[in-house]
Amino acid sequence: MFKKTASYRHALYLQSIISAALLFPSLAFAQVGVLGFFNGLIDILITIIPILLALAVLVFFWGIVKFITNADDAKRNEEGKQIIIWGLITIFVMIAFWGILGWLQTELGFNAGASLGDLPLQPDVIPTP
Repeated sequence: MFKKTASYRHALYLQSIISAALLFPSLAFAQVGVLGFFNGLIDILITIIPILLALAVLVFFWGIVKFITNADDAKRNEEGKQIIIWGLITIFVMIAFWGILGWLQTELGFNAGASLGDLPLQPDVIPTP
């Protein structure tokens, strides 16, 4: 199917070494076990997801600006549409992934140090002035 050239094998070999270097020490020297590894992984993902979500929103707005400013040029207008579409897809995927991590934290017992936070609730009592 795919021709396995020397550069392909070299890239696969390098990727395997990097994966092993990143994963095995945390499992080999982990005093807390696999649960601690997953808690650490969730901590990292919880920190990264809001940053990536903010970047996705910026890309989305950049696509809107590109779409509006190049309304007369069909090619650039289409590029703006594509940026908007991919921005929306990325925002959706990131929010879904954030929800999955929240579910992992609450339902499966992966209580990482960082928390996704709770959604704001509507107050039961309306404050009077």
